[in-house]
Amino acid sequence: MTNQVAVLGARGFIGTAICRRLGDVAFEAYKADALEWLEPSYALVIAAGRIVRNPASYADEAMLVGDVVHACKAKTPNYIVNISSDAVYGDDARSPIAEDTPTKPTTVHGSSHLIRELLLAELGIPLLNLRCTAVYGRSDRHNSYGPNRFLRQARAGGPVELIGLGPEWRDHIFVEDVAEVVALALDGRPTGVLNAATGDAHSFLHVASTVASLFNVELVCGKGGGTVALRREFDIARLRSTFLGFTPTPLMEGLKRCLV
Repeated sequence: MTNQVAVLGARGFIGTAICRRLGDVAFEAYKADALEWLEPSYALVIAAGRIVRNPASYADEAMLVGDVVHACKAKTPNYIVNISSDAVYGDDARSPIAEDTPTKPTTVHGSSHLIRELLLAELGIPLLNLRCTAVYGRSDRHNSYGPNRFLRQARAGGPVELIGLGPEWRDHIFVEDVAEVVALALDGRPTGVLNAATGDAHSFLHVASTVASLFNVELVCGKGGGTVALRREFDIARLRSTFLGFTPTPLMEGLKRCLV
């Protein structure tokens, strides 16, 4: 692994896990202006960013990316790992989704991630875009629907609340797995695109039921939501072939690790 790694977004949910995994080689950069300390001997991990849903959050994302691009032009890192999102594929992508699936974002959030990828690629620095599926873990701060919200509700004594009957299937990856993939990338220096996924999709009903059972709290089904079991699945053959020996954490094991 490279001797020094600047982690932008080190205090965030994913950034914290990455710094914990990298240990002493990680230089924690909380804001883009901290990247003035970048040197060619550094690699850069971009784990900063917000869920973009409105003009204000989009403006914040645009400013962040602009600052990062400016810093990288001035103090060129030797390698970049960009934490991106599977939202770049859009909601209508055909499963199983692989790295060569066309990027057709259907949300502002997905579009912002794709624009970030394109702007970073123009720098000409060796770049890996790590497109993560829904990331879960104990210290999540976004309360996104799925494992993170279910875990928060269960810790508060329940009930765990589904939207509708929860028939939709999604791939959820444990945050420590994302950190491990980043560490492996810094060691092997692959470039291009990799999907950070488990290859196993689960229905929201299954995830919510599992969390409720682990915490021994009530599960309730709310109004709304879909009635069709739409499945968003991923082909992780490239991830496995790039990092031989890497095995994603099964959902049940990851959820149990969130208990402590």
